[in-house]
Amino acid sequence: MKSYKTSIDINAAAEDVLGLVTTTEWAEKEARADGALAAKARIEKKDDVFVTLVVEREDPSRGPKGVKDVKTREKSVLTSTWDIKNMNSKWNVRTIGKEKLVKVCGTSRIEPRGDKCRYYDQGEVSIGIPIIGDIVAKAVVSDIEKAFPGKKGLMEASLKK
Repeated sequence: MKSYKTSIDINAAAEDVLGLVTTTEWAEKEARADGALAAKARIEKKDDVFVTLVVEREDPSRGPKGVKDVKTREKSVLTSTWDIKNMNSKWNVRTIGKEKLVKVCGTSRIEPRGDKCRYYDQGEVSIGIPIIGDIVAKAVVSDIEKAFPGKKGLMEASLKK
């Protein structure tokens, strides 16, 4: 299992960022920015306490060395449940057909900082394939850590519209 923790400072109020990240438009835009070839989001549940987003994605598969292979594709479902009052979420990714081998889950949190905020994300990636599982998990975590700072600009640009 490989773990990561990362954060970004966003030049926007926490409430505005929370309003953004709980929309289907943002979920689809974020998935495409993360490399998804296709993404379709829907709100599964929404009330005054929780918002549950479900994003069906299609991404390039990863080969035995963890390198993305655009010739082959895999489907996954990201489910993220946001606690509105506490501005945090629990999320998990289910890779279709590999549910017993691939486990990806984590939490996100928005922390108010005056008229700005900090967005935290942490997660765990486990690939239950002997010998190559850790290599692939390490590649996935590396991609997440490299891409995460780019969310700042994407969020701020999305909030200006």
